[in-house]
Amino acid sequence: MNRDTTDFRTIRPASRISYLAAIGLLISGCSTDELLEVTDPDIVLPDNLSGPAAVNTVYMGALGDFALAYNSGTADAQVSTVGLMTDEFFHSGTFPTRQEFERRQSDIRNGTLNAVFRNLQRARRVTEDAARFIKLNSPNPDTDPRVAEMYSLAGFSYVFAAENYCSGVPYSRIEGGELLYGGPQTTIQSLDLAIERFDSALAQAARAKSPTQEWLARVGKGRALLNKGDFAGAAAAAAPVPTSFVYRYRPVSFIVSSIR
Repeated sequence: MNRDTTDFRTIRPASRISYLAAIGLLISGCSTDELLEVTDPDIVLPDNLSGPAAVNTVYMGALGDFALAYNSGTADAQVSTVGLMTDEFFHSGTFPTRQEFERRQSDIRNGTLNAVFRNLQRARRVTEDAARFIKLNSPNPDTDPRVAEMYSLAGFSYVFAAENYCSGVPYSRIEGGELLYGGPQTTIQSLDLAIERFDSALAQAARAKSPTQEWLARVGKGRALLNKGDFAGAAAAAAPVPTSFVYRYRPVSFIVSSIR
């Protein structure tokens, strides 16, 4: 046996007892309840989501949830799913749930489509909650452009629900920790809810003197009015928006162009 290697079998009885006793002392010196307790700096706990210090965390989290729902870079988002259903895209993979909606033969139990819908609902709720949170906790709540941005993204969530789903989409909410189920809304009602959010964004953008947020809200409102068949209203809403306007955010680029 190599001299630099210790073989437990070669330890004499007296030494073996001392060896085991030392191990026992080490184990008894710490609490077994603490063995699995670790600090993960990447997880934001609910206790950390309060007050002005959490404003940017809530804001970035809402952007991420909207990105996941809108265009997450996978086949399970609004852009890609609608593209597959309308033959704008072609699915070359083997996932049966994605093949179903590309062929427009979806089963009601399709797990992929369920996730796509839940992500959109989550984006709607989170952006609305973020707008309220920022208004309550921002150092400059009346002029913070992030409030307008959150209202606009919430508005786009309603627009996507109106455009991509049949009439009768429900919108639930949480109040006081209790889930309140919403009744089914018609397509027009969904678009009206979107317009309300865009109007809130426009009011906040005016106070914040933010052209970018004003233009984003105008593009969204124009799109909602266009879907309602109000062509004159859509043109008026989008008229002040430069044709070169592009809105992007991280982590996923979300590009909208003005309606002319």
